[in-house]
Formats: sequence, C-alpha cells, structure tokens
Amino acid sequence: PQVNFPMLKSTLPISTIKLAKYEEWFNDCSDDIKTCCSNALDNLEKHYGWKTVRVTIPEIENMRLAHFLTIGSECSTSLGSYQEKLNIAELGWDARFALAVYGAFSSKEYIKAQKLR
Repeated sequence: PQVNFPMLKSTLPISTIKLAKYEEWFNDCSDDIKTCCSNALDNLEKHYGWKTVRVTIPEIENMRLAHFLTIGSECSTSLGSYQEKLNIAELGWDARFALAVYGAFSSKEYIKAQKLR
C-alpha cells in the first residue's frame, strides 16, 4: 500500500523526533498492515529525519486491562439512566455483552485500576 503524509508539508528534517515501537503489538496484525506501517516509519525517517526506537513496556497487559476497566466502568456509569429504557432484545450481542461486563466491575476494581494507571 502507498503511504502518504498530506499533513506533513515541511521538507525540513526534524531530527529530534523519536517514535517508540513496541514490537509485540506492532507485529500483531496482518502482513499488509505491518508492511504499510513499516513503510510509513521508513518514510518518516527518510523524509523528516525521525527515528524509530524499539521499546519494551513492562506490565503493559496490566495497564491495558486497567484502561479497559476504566472505560467500561465510566461507560456503564454514564449510560446508567438510559439502560433502564433500553430494550435489550433490540441490541446486538456485542452491545449486550459489553453492557453486562461493564456493569460487573466493582468500585474497588475501578480504584485499583486508577492506582495502576
């Protein structure tokens, strides 16, 4: 796939920019997406002088789960007054599942997630 950066009009290199690349997540996609993203990083380095640095992020899975719990809890709380009016049968299975999971998080779990974040 062709990579285009229409918002980056400058031809002057900005060599102080560094992009972090977490290989485990970067490579967790189809080959065509990985190729496109690799080409994008190569173009940014070639045209703008940006560097890509491989990183390891300790406890990233725990952080990801804390983020999911936070978003789910806040979604469930903000939709609370509307949920009573919903006809669950009209929702898709994905929405029903999400609402059930989001509503199952406790306040203690939410606080733990905030501490981890």
